[in-house]
Amino acid sequence: MMRKEKLIAVLIVFLLIITGCSKEDVADSSSGLVNDESETIVKIEAREFVAEDMEFYTFMQKVKNEINRIADAEGLEGQALEETNKFWAKENERYDHVNTQLQNMIEMYAMSLLAKEKNYFIPMEKLDKELADFNAIVARHTSIQEMIEAYGEKEYKLNSRSYTEESMLRKRIVKDLDEEIREANPNASEQEIKYLISNAYDDLYEDHVSQLNVEINLQ
Repeated sequence: MMRKEKLIAVLIVFLLIITGCSKEDVADSSSGLVNDESETIVKIEAREFVAEDMEFYTFMQKVKNEINRIADAEGLEGQALEETNKFWAKENERYDHVNTQLQNMIEMYAMSLLAKEKNYFIPMEKLDKELADFNAIVARHTSIQEMIEAYGEKEYKLNSRSYTEESMLRKRIVKDLDEEIREANPNASEQEIKYLISNAYDDLYEDHVSQLNVEINLQ
């Protein structure tokens, strides 16, 4: 995670410099100031992203965080519950910063492009099932329903399908790495496997994003 964040931070600073933004602009970008919502803030290859796109990627990450918080909190009470809630609250705070939001969006889209380069695709029936399963989770938890209501149910429904497809394509890349690493390290512990997968993913991401045409425009 730290390596990906450092890569995006370097990329952001470099692109801001060549587009003529000041150091004050960079400082503003990390505290939540972005362009007018109708203007392109990121271009990856031919795809242009505006502020509303980044807001949706960030919203979906916070929804995932809430799902994880609920799972982690199950059966807990007292101090243990309080610590779990604090952990996920801090995770959400990370996504209040534009640099983290950019990293999240760029990574998701870039890795979905890599999957497409490998000729992977998500069959419609699998995408429909993934969406149905996710919405079933939403239906069971009032806190997530309230998040969607506050964000805008129409916007959620409009964007959730394409986001879910990108997420599934990214997972396909992770699945490949998982299979390769387990085959190459049959005696490794689960903790070692996860560490190797994380490192391999970071290496793959860094290599792939460095080959993409990425333009970042923040004010």
